[in-house]
Amino acid sequence: MAVTRRFTLETYAEYCLRAQTRGYPTPKWVRFCFHFLSKGGYGILYYDAVTTVSKYVTIRKNKKQFKVRFSNHKPNKGKEIDRLCDFFVGASHLNANWYTWEDAIKAAEKYLDNPEKHPKNT
Repeated sequence: MAVTRRFTLETYAEYCLRAQTRGYPTPKWVRFCFHFLSKGGYGILYYDAVTTVSKYVTIRKNKKQFKVRFSNHKPNKGKEIDRLCDFFVGASHLNANWYTWEDAIKAAEKYLDNPEKHPKNT
């Protein structure tokens, strides 16, 4: 059963080792989380979906949060339309672009560090 968990240095090390022993690079969602972990001042939660390879990451700072979906397939169209996530990395119904984890970092920082704007995928 999948649950939402805190992302810590131990989580980072676990996922890096798991990828490395299987001959893969560190997953992009893990690199995204580590970026905020290494900066400090952010709370990081992640949800590892059970039936798909999707990951959902929530970054928190100063009572604000920004939720990002990482996946290699399109999300449920209704959930995307309802904007259950602030940003979609990978395939999307609403955008012709394929957004990257680096794009998500920029959008999250822009929102979390500036209370005036909420830069969802546009």
